[in-house]
Amino acid sequence: MTKSFRDAAPGEYWVYRLREESPSERVLIKDLKVTKTKFRAIVTFDEGRKENIPGSRLKVLWDEVQQYDELMDKWAKLAEHTLDEIESCCVDQVFDMMVPLEVADLIYRPVDNILYVHDSETFSEMLGVDIGDYARNCRSFELDDTLVLSPHAAVVIAERLCRVNPTPVLEKVMEDETEARHKSKHGYQGSPISEDDTGWRSSEWAYQMYREYTRPRHELLRQWCGHRAISNHERLNAFEAECHRLGVLLEDALEELMQLGGQHAVETFRQQLEEERITPYNIRAVPERPLDPSEIPIQTVYKPRRRWW
Repeated sequence: MTKSFRDAAPGEYWVYRLREESPSERVLIKDLKVTKTKFRAIVTFDEGRKENIPGSRLKVLWDEVQQYDELMDKWAKLAEHTLDEIESCCVDQVFDMMVPLEVADLIYRPVDNILYVHDSETFSEMLGVDIGDYARNCRSFELDDTLVLSPHAAVVIAERLCRVNPTPVLEKVMEDETEARHKSKHGYQGSPISEDDTGWRSSEWAYQMYREYTRPRHELLRQWCGHRAISNHERLNAFEAECHRLGVLLEDALEELMQLGGQHAVETFRQQLEEERITPYNIRAVPERPLDPSEIPIQTVYKPRRRWW
């Protein structure tokens, strides 16, 4: 597999595939028609049929058909596990944020979400485990000294990256949700997609996009970061117990301060404690559904009557 179809010459036998998953056929190149933008070949099949085909259907020289078919079989096995849209977006976001391209990168041809590992040693240090463990447990193969891993392995590794270093992922999620909350309240100016489109997106449209695409992606990223390692009920009980313990400890400290003559400071601290209390309503920016005009309560404003004198 040393030559591209652009290196083909008349009189050579090449491997022809109608599609990537089609069987390989032998063709004899009779003539080439090459321009700046197009490359077409006139070929003859073994049964005598002649066709004018795009050059991209010429894969390799016929002498290399066995190696080429074996490689395509490996790609086909990797393609058996596919990712849905949300998983694909999350994997892509994690690798963009945390993995340099010289270490590993995702590719999308001939199979979507395939992971190329260029520097196995560095990548193993980032993961905290040997990358070979993923290669043995998931479908993979070596290609030109590069480890190629399946989409299933890409998901597992992305989750591992989130567990090892969850902070940047969670910060990005919080940032995106703050932006989504603003858009769901006020709408936003986007890029026009047609001549008649002004680019303006309403708050209703923004909330629908958040519900269908952004929120599922954020929930999956939080899960990868370990925010579902214990149940919500257990986490809530732990938070409430800790807040109660700290409240009792603070009250004892304020009583000691009161006895030392710091009455004004104690009152100030108690007022600040109450006014700046953190609750579920102010800790997380949750995009909310914009209200329909019929749902907004009517506010009656009474104007003073003008006196006639």
